[in-house]
Amino acid sequence: MTQPPHPAWTPGIEQPHPAGRVTRKVFAPQDVPPASMYAFLVSAVVPRPIALTATVNAEGLVNMAPFSYFNVVCHRPPVVMISINVPPAGPKDTLANIKASGEFTVNIMSEWYVNSANYTCINAPAGYDEMAAGGVAKQPSTVVKPPLAADAAISFECTVLDPARTGTPMVPLRDDDGNVNTTVVFGLIEQVHVREDVLDERGNVDLAKLKPLGRAGGNDYVRVLEGFTLRRPAYSEGKQS
Repeated sequence: MTQPPHPAWTPGIEQPHPAGRVTRKVFAPQDVPPASMYAFLVSAVVPRPIALTATVNAEGLVNMAPFSYFNVVCHRPPVVMISINVPPAGPKDTLANIKASGEFTVNIMSEWYVNSANYTCINAPAGYDEMAAGGVAKQPSTVVKPPLAADAAISFECTVLDPARTGTPMVPLRDDDGNVNTTVVFGLIEQVHVREDVLDERGNVDLAKLKPLGRAGGNDYVRVLEGFTLRRPAYSEGKQS
């Protein structure tokens, strides 16, 4: 942990860009080719956490792939979200398997096994075992059928969220032509697996021990190496005039 960048700041003080304010480029997303919009967004919204996701098909074959359209969205109940793009050829194995089984695991990516985890994004045909090919060791789950990544410090066993909680456990997102380009999947965390040696004395995850990775634009990953603490403001302490 380090000091915050502006330890002497007080409410009401503006914080402009170090190079000063300049003219902004303004554009409408619909005026930009989809590929360019994708490249821009994934380089602008950074770092993005990564869900290394395992599923199983009807024949019991394991599929694994990383998704950076991912986050935790609720703690009561504990729910994660994965947004899975739908290519022109049809749903990815991950989405097809989740729709069929209602189960998946999410494994947090850390530096020590990034090469194996990254290999699972290979554009292999259906039925290809990305975990075995990439050298991601399997560990049996305790509630769901898809396995865990044995070398992940943190893993979640998930089931597709009961529609009674949300109205729908999956949200298809359509483009202007009515085509489904992405499906958002909400998963209820049924079981948590965490290495005890990445926990601090309060039972929370120690950033330095987890060595998590985030995604940036292109093929870039981001190391999360340090952080700083900023206390949440309290209105009761007095408001600025």
